Formats: sequence, C-alpha cells, structure tokens
Amino acid sequence: MSPQESIDSELTLNSRLGVMSTNTSSEFREVLIRHEYGLHFRPADLFARMATQFESEIRVSFNDQTVNGKSILDLATLAAENGSTLLIHADGPDALQALSALCRLVESDFQPELPN
Repeated sequence: MSPQESIDSELTLNSRLGVMSTNTSSEFREVLIRHEYGLHFRPADLFARMATQFESEIRVSFNDQTVNGKSILDLATLAAENGSTLLIHADGPDALQALSALCRLVESDFQPELPN
C-alpha cells in the first residue's frame, strides 16, 4: 500500500466510524531528505518539536509505513536515509501552515529558522 493509499484508508475508516472532524484542511506534500545522516534522532526531535506547535494532526509516511509526526520515536523508526522521499500529511485548521513549516525544515537539512 502506498503512503497516500494508507492515508486515504485511514480517512475512510474515520469517516465510517463517524469520527467527524471540525478541521478545515487536509494537505500533503512530498519532501526529499538531503541531510547527510538522514532522519536520525536530532532531526526527528526538531521535526516533532515543530509539529507539536500546530493543532493539526501530522502524519509522515515512508516505505509503506505511516507514523505520528509529533513523536520522535515514531519518526526515528522510519529509518529514512539521505535521498529518501517522505510524504508529510497535515490534517486540521492550520494544516497548510504546518505543512509549509515542516517542509521548510526538512528542505533546510533540519536547520531551524532562528527568530529575527
């Protein structure tokens, strides 16, 4: 099952179970890991910390595995190496903002933006 099929399946199951969301947006985007060591604990920590700043649910998929994007351990279990493509899915009222910030973080080789 592809990452997008996994997400679609989860959304369909929630719909069948009557789990209705008040969120207004569901967004997803693919992003390439260019960090020399891939998605190890330090980048996973940075990603999870940033993800927790958003109300939206964040899911990350790689190699037919989808995990909670707000969990350092879940992210590390993906074992995504340099050159891997992740599918990041955000579902909630601030999904677009969350997705943009998380993609910028990955694309910057996990160098967080410093406040001005």
